[in-house]
Amino acid sequence: MWYAMTIMYILSLCFSPNYESVLAPPGLNYYVFLGPNLKLLEAWGCKDQQKMLINHQFWRLFTAMFLSVGFQQYVFNSIALILIGFMLEATKPGFVPMLIITLGSGISGTFFGSVCDFKLAVGVDIAYFGYTGALLAAVIVNWKALEPIGMMRLCFVMMTVFLFMILLLFTAPSALHSTGVLTSTYWTYYDFYGHFGSFLTGLFLGLIVIRRCRQVGRLQEKSYEKMCFYAGIAGCLVYLIVMLPIWFTVP
Repeated sequence: MWYAMTIMYILSLCFSPNYESVLAPPGLNYYVFLGPNLKLLEAWGCKDQQKMLINHQFWRLFTAMFLSVGFQQYVFNSIALILIGFMLEATKPGFVPMLIITLGSGISGTFFGSVCDFKLAVGVDIAYFGYTGALLAAVIVNWKALEPIGMMRLCFVMMTVFLFMILLLFTAPSALHSTGVLTSTYWTYYDFYGHFGSFLTGLFLGLIVIRRCRQVGRLQEKSYEKMCFYAGIAGCLVYLIVMLPIWFTVP
């Protein structure tokens, strides 16, 4: 994920000097240090509520997470992605579950943010916020297996919640009011509302795919681990049933 984000950031910087449009001159973004041309980011697949709904460019749900609006966002997202990603990988979920959580959280985060906000946004933060939800799911799923450590289980829950809150503080809304010659729309450094959708999806997907420490969960149909699995599926279904009609009507 980090390699893909890095390659796309470098490519966006390389193509910006030669990218021209009706509303934007060629060159980098004047308001952000080492920021790609905003119109180029629009063309390459930023989160754009209107283009997804009116022009049916649903691929933007996927591409937005691989782009960066500037060097500051790229560096912070790189650090957060690697650190939190390593924390989640320490639970040994496997490559496929990690891929499901990453792409599922990223797409869902963009989807949720499109309902709540019209501003354009990019960034891998909508993916790694799902990692915090998956970390919480890892504690919930293995709650029975963690019984020997007693109240330390609550510490794990609180640490995950605090991690989520700290990330929210660092990614608080900060609008790029770059209108006029650069762009005709409003941008935001981070898709703040999308982070909540990413967290919820990471939690639900984590309940489904995170590794179980107790093997009993695979043997007994009514075990606690099986209940968590069904709860994750139910959460995903309810999320889709509620959000899809809202996404097509409210914006």
